[in-house]
This record gives sequence, structure tokens and C-alpha cells, in this order.
Amino acid sequence: MPQPHQQISFKKDDYVISLGFDVLCLFRLKEQFCLKHIKKMREAIKEENSLEIKPIRIIDDLYLPHNIVILSYKDNPLMGLEFNDVTKKEYKKLIKRIKKAIIKDAQLRFAAEN
Repeated sequence: MPQPHQQISFKKDDYVISLGFDVLCLFRLKEQFCLKHIKKMREAIKEENSLEIKPIRIIDDLYLPHNIVILSYKDNPLMGLEFNDVTKKEYKKLIKRIKKAIIKDAQLRFAAEN
């Protein structure tokens, strides 16, 4: 699993999901980790409204198993999550969990600065 200080590099087939608050969810499309996952995530995101999926073009390669999603915060990986057959409901739960964690983090940083 990447360490928090490591940079993520992307490939041209990657998809990044913006969760707001500088958080990205990176989908690496390989083998069976494929468009059905993007579709489920897209549907879950549509219902959440504030999120979007963007295809991105990019740079050099970072090896990841096909079914790993890296969530990053301001370009720093937070965690690697393994998705095999994730339902839309599970994605929605995940999105909510991430948002909560980010909001809490933002509040803590704001409190620390003031």
C-alpha cells in the first residue's frame, strides 16, 4: 500500500472521481476491474449530486492490482481499497464515509490553525 508521502502517477486509461475537498478516487482499469465499476460509481454519484467522474490523461505508470482503488487527498494517497463486486449501495456508503472523514479532517485543521 502506498505511503501517505508518495506521489500517485496516472495512466491514460485511469478515471478519477472527484469527491470535493481535494479528494480523488482513482480507478485503474485493468482486466475484470472495469467499466461496470465505473457505471455503478457513476450511478451512486449521480444520486449524491455533488460528485463527478472525469476521465484523465496522464504520465507514467504506478503498479496496482486491477481491483484496487486509491483514494487520495491533495495528491497524497490515503488508503487502498479492494473492490471485487461492489454494489451501488456500498459505493454510496463509501462516499458518505469519505466525505465525513474529510469534513472532520478539515474541521480539525481549521481548529488547529485558529
